[in-house]
Amino acid sequence: MMEIKAFCDEVNAWISTAPSAEMLDECDEYLRQLSAYYSRYTIISGMNESIYSYLMMSCIRDMPEEEYKRVKHSSTLTDFYVKGKYPKATAIFEQCRAVKQLLLVTSELYRTLLSSFRQERILVGHITT
Repeated sequence: MMEIKAFCDEVNAWISTAPSAEMLDECDEYLRQLSAYYSRYTIISGMNESIYSYLMMSCIRDMPEEEYKRVKHSSTLTDFYVKGKYPKATAIFEQCRAVKQLLLVTSELYRTLLSSFRQERILVGHITT
């Protein structure tokens, strides 16, 4: 779990180091790093899902009979029960899911920004010649 948390913290710290759109070479490198982080994320997220699924299975297996009767027909209640039983693991699990969104949104917005900036430079180049 700590490897997953460390990865999420690393991505959160790195994401704010984006270079200005005027620095095209650095932007290309930033996008390569972003792709590398996303590739690594796919491995980390698999580990994350496996660990959380194991915790859920263990929690349900070890649940007292009375508590099990209350939650067994509701996946939502079961999910809340597990989240309450393992709050730190749940926080890491949710942080990992949030990192996926962060990587996807950053990639999309950054590529759009660069595309717009490059088009603007082309237009300005045509106007000045």
